[in-house]
Amino acid sequence: MLVNNCSVQKGMAVPRPLKPVPYHHFHDHVAAMLSRPGIEEAILAHLKSGALEKELSDIMSAKAVREFLDASGQPFVRISGTELRLVWGIAADWYNPHQNKMAGKSVSTGVVAMVCLSLPQHLRYREDLLYLSTTIPGPKEPSLDAINPLITPLMYDLVVSYDPGIFITQTHSYPKGCHIFNAVIPLIADTLASKKMSGNCSHNGRFFAPAVVFLETISTSWILQIGRRNSRANNMKLTPGSG
Repeated sequence: MLVNNCSVQKGMAVPRPLKPVPYHHFHDHVAAMLSRPGIEEAILAHLKSGALEKELSDIMSAKAVREFLDASGQPFVRISGTELRLVWGIAADWYNPHQNKMAGKSVSTGVVAMVCLSLPQHLRYREDLLYLSTTIPGPKEPSLDAINPLITPLMYDLVVSYDPGIFITQTHSYPKGCHIFNAVIPLIADTLASKKMSGNCSHNGRFFAPAVVFLETISTSWILQIGRRNSRANNMKLTPGSG
């Protein structure tokens, strides 16, 4: 986002950001994490142990994670040669940096962070292994669509890291480089933050959009007319078309 009253440098107008937002590149974090001794071995040992298939004691044992597919249509969570496949959970929340006091200022600062769920549980939530993507400045929370430019750099990195993946030239276990695939499966957030991150409507919304027109042509055209959000449910009706 840019401001209108740009600064002037050497006689040229230079736009400046309204709110500078720091961003730690996701690929840099993955490369730094895999450069540490024991991390890759711990990920593979956790996957090969067989405990994930015996009982539902870890989110990695969940059916939704085990059946999640990669871009080729194969199960994402699998051992495939020198490739390494990492599952992540993304979390977002806002808090008052001045603490929640009755007499304190009402300020809200946001945090977007990720945890590598492929790590064993005793390593998963270590501070040095958590990925702090960005902090969203206050003093107020961004609206539902205003958050999009703030998380766009992260989304670009995540799309590429899923398909075609990223190649890290050197890790601790692979000095000649390793191909890494990453997938974000769970979103960890409360109701309000989850709507901002996922782009869905609010928890009490009746329709995703104010007005929707759906046209399906088989032998006769039918138009499903849906009223606006303040319409009653019985206003929904099928009207035959002229085709």
